[in-house]
Amino acid sequence: PLYSGEDVRALRAKLDMSQSQLAALIGVSAASISNWEKEYNLRARAVEVLKPVMKLSKRQAWNQLQRK
Repeated sequence: PLYSGEDVRALRAKLDMSQSQLAALIGVSAASISNWEKEYNLRARAVEVLKPVMKLSKRQAWNQLQRK
């Protein structure tokens, strides 16, 4: 399935994270997250790094972020 910027925003809302926090969690810049949120169809690289995070619960994501 294709993912969109709306999916990235929904993921951030689910995890209750800012762009900077999500960026830190997956190892990209906050600017990348901002750009991805503006895209209609995400590039393969974006999907590749976001897919594992999409499976996390809010608690799991925050625990991972705190360990970084």
